[in-house]
Amino acid sequence: MDKGTLNAAGALLKDYEACLSRIRACRMPVQNKGQKNDVEHILFSRGQEESWDADELYAQLGELPPEWVSEVLEALNQQGWQFLNAEAQEQFLLEWLPKFEGLFDLLTDFCFGGYRVLPDILLDINQENAAQDRKRLTRDGDSPAFSAMMGAYQKKAASQSYRNAVSAKCRELLDEIVKLVAAVRYLVALGKRGLLFHGPDGAVLEGKPRGRMDYARRGLCAWCSVPERAGAKSEWQYRTDFGLLYEEFPTLVGLDGRGWFCRHFQTAMAFARENPKVVRKAYFEAAGDLNKKFDAEWCKKVRQFQMPLLSCNADAAWIIRFDDVIADELELGPLRQGTVDLPNDLLAKIEAMRPEKLPTEVIQTLITYYAANRQEDSEWLVLPVANFDCWFRDTNFGRKYLSQIPEGIIQRNNSFGVSRYRVLPEYLP
Repeated sequence: MDKGTLNAAGALLKDYEACLSRIRACRMPVQNKGQKNDVEHILFSRGQEESWDADELYAQLGELPPEWVSEVLEALNQQGWQFLNAEAQEQFLLEWLPKFEGLFDLLTDFCFGGYRVLPDILLDINQENAAQDRKRLTRDGDSPAFSAMMGAYQKKAASQSYRNAVSAKCRELLDEIVKLVAAVRYLVALGKRGLLFHGPDGAVLEGKPRGRMDYARRGLCAWCSVPERAGAKSEWQYRTDFGLLYEEFPTLVGLDGRGWFCRHFQTAMAFARENPKVVRKAYFEAAGDLNKKFDAEWCKKVRQFQMPLLSCNADAAWIIRFDDVIADELELGPLRQGTVDLPNDLLAKIEAMRPEKLPTEVIQTLITYYAANRQEDSEWLVLPVANFDCWFRDTNFGRKYLSQIPEGIIQRNNSFGVSRYRVLPEYLP
């Protein structure tokens, strides 16, 4: 086969595939504001949904030129926005977004995942900019063959499919390169056949925690570790077996690659299977099936945990990543120890309002948790229902007790996947 003819046919077929791809992209609707729910999630968690409107934030930052949006996103990624301290955050915004000084307080409030607000909005704007660019069927730099095939698509009859229109023009152009009888040989030759703050003893470490982020990430990997399934591709972008970290984290992962959580889950399932008279019937019946599916499902989660924060490839809302865990730790600081005591007169007021079937400790625990954790600038506090279920050692808290709590003591509401509550002032210590 003639090398020149082969190269010309190859270039034409490449244009053909690119033409079809661009047409498909232009026919798809623009999926913008995919991260908007996460932004609203954060505002609601902080009780700021009345102070800040997500659509207005998108509108303001949408004034940025498309090329500047891309550059800011690249800078956010390179500088590790979610890990910057307060001074570095302000310096970044002054350098890259000086005209939006009115948003600085919002964008630098990292409470409840607030570090996501800026990158989430910019990711959506960047995707919309790219989508709008993809909507242009013809662009500068298109080859003559590409332009001819795209022209055939634009002039096609309404009843004709886009693929047939482009294919017909491609065959005409191919015939100019090589006789159709010989073209099959060229087509075949071208392959076109269709742990940041604490030491091991719990003591608070000295020094700057941002210098220990890599160590914290390795600890998270060890804790989450699960052996790869047989036949897994070694070149996969994110691994799940971190048995090599055993020497550094012997209590978090074993030499077999099973991390603390993996071992804990399998031990719990084994207990449920072996003790049907102790656990609930539903747990006993489900334990075997859950144990069989665990490795495969947990592998997916561990890969997801390793995705970068500035990634638009995730298809679920509020994805949790290792970056999120570390950034939240930097915001929250070291673990706190202490108690919140409720005075006797307050305990008496609570008892007078408590429904008969609602355990006393439920209301008291919610009040002390609120008093210890609420933010100074918001009366609302996120209610981690699953955590409270674990604290009370069953699921009655979420299933039964919450609905019984008098609104005269605690008020709750839910939106954007967030449950939050506030304690009326007269019931605070």
